Amino acid sequence: MIYVIGHKNPDTDAIVSAIVCSNIREYLGEEVKPIKLGEINKETEFVLNYWEADTPETITKLDSGSQVVLVDHNEKAQAIDDIENLEIVSIIDHHKFNLVTDKPLHIIAQPVGSTATILGDLMLSADIVPTKQEAGLLISAILSDTLHFRSATTTDMDKKIVEELNQIAEIKDLEEYSLQMFNAKSNLGDIEVESLIRLDYKEYDIEGKKVAVGVLETTSTEYGLARKDEIISKMKEIKQNDKIDHMLFAIVNIIEERSIGLTCDEQDAEMMTQAFQTSKNGLQIDLKSLLSRKKQMIPTIENYLKKES
Repeated sequence: MIYVIGHKNPDTDAIVSAIVCSNIREYLGEEVKPIKLGEINKETEFVLNYWEADTPETITKLDSGSQVVLVDHNEKAQAIDDIENLEIVSIIDHHKFNLVTDKPLHIIAQPVGSTATILGDLMLSADIVPTKQEAGLLISAILSDTLHFRSATTTDMDKKIVEELNQIAEIKDLEEYSLQMFNAKSNLGDIEVESLIRLDYKEYDIEGKKVAVGVLETTSTEYGLARKDEIISKMKEIKQNDKIDHMLFAIVNIIEERSIGLTCDEQDAEMMTQAFQTSKNGLQIDLKSLLSRKKQMIPTIENYLKKES
C-alpha cells in the first residue's frame, strides 16, 4: 500500500492533490490510499460536496517503513510525524525544497500556482482523460491556491490547465464558482480561535529560526479584525508553547486584494514592519497588496533574516 499525503493543516490543493494523485497511480495498477493529516476547512468541504468526492481518512501516524507519496509539501515541519522512518516514493510539489532524503527518489516540481496544476498537466500530457469529478476537483484547487488568478503565484500554465480541464468539468461561470468557494471559506462562525489560526498555518526553518505564518483568506476582513484581541492572545500562547521565534497571522481579503498582518509582541511587530517596509498600528501591520505566503510573505521574511544573521 502506498499512502498519498498532503501537508498538515490541509487546504484544498493538498486534499485534491492527494485524491487525484491516488487515482492516477491506481490507473497504473498500484494499490494506493489518499489520507489527510487534519480536518478539512469549509472551502474544501464545499468542493468535495460539490463534486461528490469522498473525504480522505485522517491518519497521522504510519508504521515504520510505510511507502508514501508527498503532495503539495516537502518540508519536515509540514509532513506526517516520523517522516524520517517512512519510505518516500515520490514528491509532487510547487514549493521550494527543503527536505533531505537518504536515497534518490522520483520528484516532480514546477513553479506554478498549485500542485493540482502539475497533476492536471500530467494527466493531459499522458492522454489520461480526467473524469468530470477529477477535472472539477483540480480546477477548484487551482482556483483556491491562485485566488482565482489574483495571487502573485499565478502562471500562464495555471490558466491554461483550468481552461483545458473546464472543457470536461463544464463550470459555466468560473468567477461565480470561485466566489462560492471563497464565501464557504469565509463562513467560520464561532470557530475556536486556535483552530482559526491553524486553518492555514505553516512552520518554516529560516536561518536557524522557527518561523510560523498563518493565513486567513476571506471575503470579509472585518471578521478577522473583530477577533483581533483573542487571535493575538492565542498567538502569544502558541508562540511560547511551540518555541517559535517569529510569528505572523495574515488576514487576506481576496476580493479587495489587501492584507493585514497580526503579530503577538512588540519584537515581532517591529521585525515584520522592517521586513515588509510598511507601517504598524500597535501589533497590527499593513501588508498592503501581498496575497501569497509562498511567493511574497515568506521570501520577504527570509531575505530580512538573512541580512540580520
